[in-house]
Amino acid sequence: MNNFVPKKRGLGHKLLRILGIKREDGAKFFVLRLLIFMLFYSGISFFYSSITTTMHGYEFANNDAYFTYLLFPLFIIFIYLRWKDIKSFRHYGNSIWQTIVFLLLFTAVLFVPVTKILEYIKFDPTTAEGTISQAKSLIPFLIYYTQIIFAYIFLFLGIFNFKFVKKFKAEVLILLLVLLLYMFTQVMVEFFWSHFSYLITYALAHILPLFTDLTYTDMETFNIRIKSFNVFIGPPCAGIYSISTFIFLYLTTLALLGKYRNIDPFKALMALLVGVIAVFGLNIVRVAIIVLVGGFYSEKIALELFHEYLSAIFLISIFILYLYFIIPRVLEKGD
Repeated sequence: MNNFVPKKRGLGHKLLRILGIKREDGAKFFVLRLLIFMLFYSGISFFYSSITTTMHGYEFANNDAYFTYLLFPLFIIFIYLRWKDIKSFRHYGNSIWQTIVFLLLFTAVLFVPVTKILEYIKFDPTTAEGTISQAKSLIPFLIYYTQIIFAYIFLFLGIFNFKFVKKFKAEVLILLLVLLLYMFTQVMVEFFWSHFSYLITYALAHILPLFTDLTYTDMETFNIRIKSFNVFIGPPCAGIYSISTFIFLYLTTLALLGKYRNIDPFKALMALLVGVIAVFGLNIVRVAIIVLVGGFYSEKIALELFHEYLSAIFLISIFILYLYFIIPRVLEKGD
């Protein structure tokens, strides 16, 4: 007689059964856990500044939408390239204690009071001048980004597990390195944004007069005005974030493909340079559209609609074109 007693399942398995997800269905397991992770991720991105203000008396918000939403296209790339392996993976079973430990670590790291650390090390960026002062002013940003990335690592391990990381260790490592490198985009912005802003202002000084004579351009302050609508070409409009995002998405895709396909280095480099130029050129077009719409139609639409979303639309469009038409052509023939 078979005395086998079925193992009791926890709340998670009951929820999966309610949702109609079987243990052998790796695709649904992955999608469900990914949705949970992105729900946490989006909620933190949206509420983090309010939470830190309430808990610690400071608002340390990241207003860079590219950094905030970079993880979404990275997951899309990973799914696009490894979907067959994802569907066949079924070992998601974290123990309840593993999940609790990782989520506690996630919470602890997420709410580290950055200002208290800076007070403890007697951080004061005003004690130095020039480049040293600029470098010291980056310390809070680097602490913030490091804090966020490690928090998300623990959250990822709590929702997925070590077996998943081990199965896709190369992809996870590449994505992590990309996020760490992207963290230092803030350094580029701090030191080089004015050079990019000058190029954009110079280009618009020659482009906008083709559409209207009511244009005023100040090359020293990077201000452009049509009628009463004035635009300052500051760091968010300088194009560095969009260029950095394109570069990291492109290199991430090539790094993941490099495990299975041979890549032509010359073609890959040329495609990268063309992509960077195209992204920067579209950023100039974006700013021109914002100025024209704000000057002749609606300042609200220009700032709230075009300024917020037009850059993302351009960048996503370019990367989709690259993903389907350009990147396959940088692979060596015969693969």
